Amino acid sequence: MIQRYLGNHDHPLNSDDLSICRQAFDAARASLEIEDGAPEAEHLGATIIALYRQGVHDVNQLIALVGAGRAFATKP
Repeated sequence: MIQRYLGNHDHPLNSDDLSICRQAFDAARASLEIEDGAPEAEHLGATIIALYRQGVHDVNQLIALVGAGRAFATKP
């Protein structure tokens, strides 16, 4: 019965899930020229995990979404 109240974001990520998120993180961080350990890298990782938990499970889609979000956020 409780499963009805739990969304997909309430389940832990397994090693396959984390592998996809890591691939997207590494590629997006490199393309956006974000240094490892920078505050922006932490935000990038959190965003990728949030998108993954919302159902975006394709590495290329994750990269595109975080790249588009960053481009939108930095427009004057």
